[in-house]
Amino acid sequence: MLEISRSPLLLMLKPSLPKLGMRLLGVDLQKVLFCSFTFVAMVPVVFLGTWVQQNSLEVELKAVEDKHLLLANNISAALSRYATDLTATFTEKSENYTENLSVQAKTLLTSFNIRMLAVIHDGNQPVFKMGDAKYFPAGGTAALARIRKTASRQLPKVAISPVLMNTQQEPMIYICRVARDGTIVVAAVSTEYFQQVQKAITFGAGGHAAIVDQTGQAIAHPKVSWQTSAKDMSRLKPVQLMLSRQTGVTRFYSPAVEADMIAGYSFVPETGWGVMIPQPYAELEANVHQARTIALAISLAGLILAAGISWKITQSVLAPIRTLIFASQRLAAGLPVGDLMVQSRVLPSEIQHLLRSFEQMSLEVAQTRENLQEKVAERTHELVQEAEERHKLEQQLRAMATHDSLTGLPNRRLLAEQLQQTIDRMTRSREAAALLFIDLDGFKAINDSVGHQIGDALLIQVADRLKSGLRASDSVFRWGGDEFIVLSESANTIEDAIALGNKILDAIKMVYQIESHRILIGGSIGIKQISSHLGEVVADQILADADAAMYQAKTRKNCVVVHSSMTNLIQQ
Repeated sequence: MLEISRSPLLLMLKPSLPKLGMRLLGVDLQKVLFCSFTFVAMVPVVFLGTWVQQNSLEVELKAVEDKHLLLANNISAALSRYATDLTATFTEKSENYTENLSVQAKTLLTSFNIRMLAVIHDGNQPVFKMGDAKYFPAGGTAALARIRKTASRQLPKVAISPVLMNTQQEPMIYICRVARDGTIVVAAVSTEYFQQVQKAITFGAGGHAAIVDQTGQAIAHPKVSWQTSAKDMSRLKPVQLMLSRQTGVTRFYSPAVEADMIAGYSFVPETGWGVMIPQPYAELEANVHQARTIALAISLAGLILAAGISWKITQSVLAPIRTLIFASQRLAAGLPVGDLMVQSRVLPSEIQHLLRSFEQMSLEVAQTRENLQEKVAERTHELVQEAEERHKLEQQLRAMATHDSLTGLPNRRLLAEQLQQTIDRMTRSREAAALLFIDLDGFKAINDSVGHQIGDALLIQVADRLKSGLRASDSVFRWGGDEFIVLSESANTIEDAIALGNKILDAIKMVYQIESHRILIGGSIGIKQISSHLGEVVADQILADADAAMYQAKTRKNCVVVHSSMTNLIQQ
């Protein structure tokens, strides 16, 4: 180990010592760190690039399986709901086949793409309840016989036919059922809904959807000629799998686009319809090629970036270390630091020199930290005291803002908060509470005759009686003047509220002894019940109803009146 003297002469020569040690030992720490950092950064980049190169096709196939099969299953689920709703609507509207269809019924059937509804009796002559003969299946008697046979075979359920051509050579699906008397009710369903669903699915350059019936004929297909002619697609591999009621992903050759395809396929359990979501296999290969190209470009860019960052890091790390070693030794020797710029090449032993230098400085740092901690502790204690005092002041201000200065009761501001909370709680729990609006009878006359000081004392005693006569779940508030409000969650019924009101009146009517005055006073109470059957109600409405009931009570004096929310009437 090369020891460095503390003499001023050697310290002045210090900038040249790292280069001397570097030449002696033949070590370039910057290159070592650069190679190490570059290698560490290069490993995940190369690994990621290799993984993408090897697994991109597998990833694409997995994505196709997930995406295409999900689309096929979603479309199958939509068609399943459509078939269920279609058969339910047809069954309901065909029950009373002897009656004519209403306008509303025809509108409903039309919304399900039903173009014709006919009733066929023994004479084989259809009676059209909706639509006309152009929607009837081509083939006349033979087609009718097939429909009759299909319907009879599935009696009493609704039968759904494969795609058949009507007399206008348009593809239709026929649903029918046989009544108990042998009458056949048949409806012609347009394939427009299937076509709308099919057109909504497009992705990539050639990705699409195709829907076939239970025999493999095209119901909806991007190739219009296949769609209008109900092309037989039963020879295609995915169609065969769908007709055998299977769900999955397969690869096949498509005559429609003359290319290899990969498709997710599914089926509709209620009808046997099939849904497939094919995409040209060439698009997957193009995506794989693009992904591999991007991965290669990213890998190369990552390597270049890693090399550049590694070189910059080594420069930025080693330069301060060299400078700090020299500066710390000069500070320990009590000499001025001077110019801190040094060469970039250093000895590995510089870290040891750095530790020795900072060991001498650590005592000063520790003492400084101790002094700082004491100051922080003192300031923290002061801040805690200030926070506690501020909290107390906030509590005092809130109490002044929410309580009456004369009686000490909560005021109307706190009432508004608690009343809304009670309304919400009663709505959730489906329980009931009551609000009692109290007005003292004859208080103004007493206040005018004996003075405001006696009147204030009377209000204080009334408040004390109200507080002492209530349960823990009840609250009393001063509304203003000689008006008080009791919010009772223990009064769950009208009878409980009336009983509580009478109890309060009895307490108010007792004699008050204030100085040399014996005072008698009464009260009038309006009650409003708070319950879930009120619906969405606000606190202001509750107060207004109770106030109205109280004014009704004032006309009679010393009584209780209940406001009815069912009739908006006042009842005693």
